[in-house]
Amino acid sequence: MSTPATPPATPTPSFPQNPNDWPPKITYCARDFRPAVCDMAKAVTELKLWHYYKHYDPPVNQGFVFSTTSANRLKVSNHPLVEAYGHSGGSFAIAQRYIQCLAEKGWDTFNPPLRNIPAAPPAAPSNSQRRANALHERRYAEITLMRNRHGTVGFPNGIPSRPSGPNKNKINPK
Repeated sequence: MSTPATPPATPTPSFPQNPNDWPPKITYCARDFRPAVCDMAKAVTELKLWHYYKHYDPPVNQGFVFSTTSANRLKVSNHPLVEAYGHSGGSFAIAQRYIQCLAEKGWDTFNPPLRNIPAAPPAAPSNSQRRANALHERRYAEITLMRNRHGTVGFPNGIPSRPSGPNKNKINPK
């Protein structure tokens, strides 16, 4: 008689219990999201679901929130620590992706996927960009010269005024 196969135990990643010790740029809707992710990590630890987050990849068109194939999603969403945050569907999904990242990489190499990363320095312009910039500068100089001579561009006598009065919407008032 064979016993059902149980998944191998996945060690619980060590993570700070204080949300302030988490990376500072874990945000959602411009709010500090560290307490929500920290509480979800505590809930996953209590429920012993780190193996689930390390190895489960939700269906492409469903993601974690709409995944109907996993009862573990309900276990996590019904946990008191997670319920206390009052997640929306979006915040719940993002928190689960952070937990998945933590389960896969561990705390030492944890790099949240939505973390603000400094922008790379701008690349030097290509030759075609230099030519486009030079053309733009020449055109700007020509327009400036025309404005200095005529006061306006394209209308030697100034920009026509907008019609007013009872015939303002007619093309050729008589």
